[in-house]
Amino acid sequence: MQSKLFVFIGVFEKKSAVDLEILMERLQEKYTKKAIGIEFNRKGDLLLSNFNEVSFYITFLKSKNELEDFFELARNFELVVHKNPVTIESLHKRYNQIKKSSPNLYKELHFIVAISIFEEMQKLHDMEIFSFQ
Repeated sequence: MQSKLFVFIGVFEKKSAVDLEILMERLQEKYTKKAIGIEFNRKGDLLLSNFNEVSFYITFLKSKNELEDFFELARNFELVVHKNPVTIESLHKRYNQIKKSSPNLYKELHFIVAISIFEEMQKLHDMEIFSFQ
């Protein structure tokens, strides 16, 4: 059975611990304003949350070479692996496909949270963002 999991990985040249803190603060503020009861915790180089039985993972990498470990993780959790960076358009397209092919896997609120994560990551740096679910 496929895991209920959204993973977001930002790849840019200068990784900074501050970026994770900034992202976590921005996400908490955004979800508080939208009255969405999700909370992220930081564990080393990872932001994570478990919300309504769905996990969300966010991290930043210095190099694309580090992605292979995450692609392997995705395969182990029976997630669809996409090896290209995502755009907001490709993410919406992917989520619409998931809604059609597996309508009971995620709730609409999970997709709203995921899109918000992507949007906030885009604001931090000029980086490529990879995602799988």
